[in-house]
Formats: sequence, structure tokens, C-alpha cells
Amino acid sequence: MTPSRAALLQIRGLRVVTPDGRRLVDGVDLTVSPGAAVALAGESGSGKSLLAQAVLGVLPKGLQVHADRMRLQQGESVVDLLQAPPSQRRALLGRQLGMVWQDPLLALTPVLTVGAQLEEALRHHHGVDKLTARADGLRRLEQVGLQDPRGAARALPHELSGGMRQRVTVALALAGDPVLLVADEPTTALDATTQLHVLRVLEAERDRRGLALLLISHDLGIAAACTDEIHVMYSGRVVESGPSQEVLSTPKHPYTLGLVYARKGRVGRRFGGVAGKVPSPSDRPTGCAFRVRCPFEVAACADESPDLVAIADGHRIACPPVSEGRVSPTTWPREVSS
Repeated sequence: MTPSRAALLQIRGLRVVTPDGRRLVDGVDLTVSPGAAVALAGESGSGKSLLAQAVLGVLPKGLQVHADRMRLQQGESVVDLLQAPPSQRRALLGRQLGMVWQDPLLALTPVLTVGAQLEEALRHHHGVDKLTARADGLRRLEQVGLQDPRGAARALPHELSGGMRQRVTVALALAGDPVLLVADEPTTALDATTQLHVLRVLEAERDRRGLALLLISHDLGIAAACTDEIHVMYSGRVVESGPSQEVLSTPKHPYTLGLVYARKGRVGRRFGGVAGKVPSPSDRPTGCAFRVRCPFEVAACADESPDLVAIADGHRIACPPVSEGRVSPTTWPREVSS
């Protein structure tokens, strides 16, 4: 079956597996269209970053990728990311696939100035001379909100603040004018004003040339504000997906509901939230992995891991008790002690 021309990235049944067979990402489907913005949300340990690294082909050594389909549209041709040789996968990085890493200090070369790193990327991707790359690099640093781009270009990464380094990684990720940008918590180290500026830069790139965005974020507010679609992940699986505004304004899966309720923050000495933590892949419960933390658990939740089921146009959840109407959660009942 030929994938739809509208699909830039098409993934079916993605699994990331350890050498001893543990599934860190387990059966994820994902489609990203040109110009679309898609969010991956969930707690640490849910598999969001591993999914993104599998797409880019930069998983930690020893992890294996399996999928029914993992394809990237490249102009008029389609690249099978499962079958492509390493040299072809590397060639995609920068020009087709960009990445904003979660830790900018680790993502930048410590012994080269910011300007040298940006110039090198621009010359490699666009074949321009050094003077042109230098001027373009300064423009891109200014574009991401650095008030003194010349000073930043002369600095080594450790000489910049965390927020400034994060903006540099955004500029580097956009240096090759990729068609798909994977952004792993791109605004974590930034103040609210700079967050807004960086998000506006990404929005401008989407409008100008159809950049597609795969955003990994713990911030549900950012996901709601700047993405079209959201996939909420838990323990390596997607438990709810659909239009971002709809999912986050009227969450249906108990886990999503708990995340949204946790955003209400502290009330007195207590705060709303989901008790416990994401289980390790070697210690997942039988059936639904979320059931041991879920106040709406029923006996059938222990039987098998649920699949995503459509409950509305484009809105799917993996929770049979909710989708079949046996429980109807609207308010998260559990509070977590401080």
C-alpha cells in the first residue's frame, strides 16, 4: 500500500526493544503531515523521547527498532526508515529531520564557539562560503531571540546561560531548513517571554515553508496552544490521541484527566495529581499499565492491554471502561500529599 502523499511521516506499530526483549515503546502509530504540529505528552519514562530518537535513527546503543511501517516522504520519493542504510539515515539529519535536544549543553560541542558550530552547519547544509554562513548565522541567532548575537557567536557554550544555549540549539536545528523538526522540551529552560518568542519562530517557519513539528513537552498549556494534534503516552503506549484543544479541554482517558487536573496546582498544603510513578518496563502490571494508579479501575482492567478505540471523530482512547460507558470520569478524585 502506497502511503498518502499528505503524510510526511507515517509510522505503524513502532516498537523500541531492549536486548532482553523489554518493550520501551510498544505499538505506537503516528502520522505527521507537512506543516502540522503534533505533540507527544506524558510523564518522564513514558517513551516520548525514545520514540523521537527512533524516528531520527539515534537511539542509544543496543536498542532495536521494529515497526510495521516507518516512512518519510522526501520530495517525490519515500524513504523506508527501517530499511535505509546508516549513511542514508545520516544524510537525512539536518536537511530533512531537525532535532532540538532536551539538554542543550550536551547537544553543543564544548570546545567550539557557537558561531563556529552554526557556520559549519550552514556551510554543510547549504554549500555557502564562510562569510555568507557567518552573516546567516548571526541572523538566525537574532531570530531566536538572542539580543547580542555577535557576543553569543563568540562564546563557548558553557559561557552562555541555559536559556541562551537552548535558543542556540533551536537555531542549529533550523540551520538545514528541515521539513520535520523534532523538539524535545524546547522551551524548558526559558522564561515565559522567551518561550513565546521561540514558539513564534517555529510558528513562522511553519507558515513560511510548511515546517512540520513533533513537539515533546510536559507543558500541556504549550501543547494546547501550539499543536494541532496530541498523543498522550504512558508506559510506552499511546493512551489518548486527538485534536489538542479537544483532548486537553475534555480529556477522556483517566491518565490524561489526571495530568490536566494536576495543572490546577497546589490547594493549601495539597495538590491535585496522579499518585505514584510510571512503572519500569520490567515491572509493568498485567493488563492496562495505568490501572495501579487509576481511581477508576475495574476488574477487567487487569485482563489485557487495551487498544485505542475511536470515541469521536479523530479522538481515540485506550480505556474500555470509559469508551464502553461503564465509568464516566469527569473529575480526578485523588489528591497527592505534598
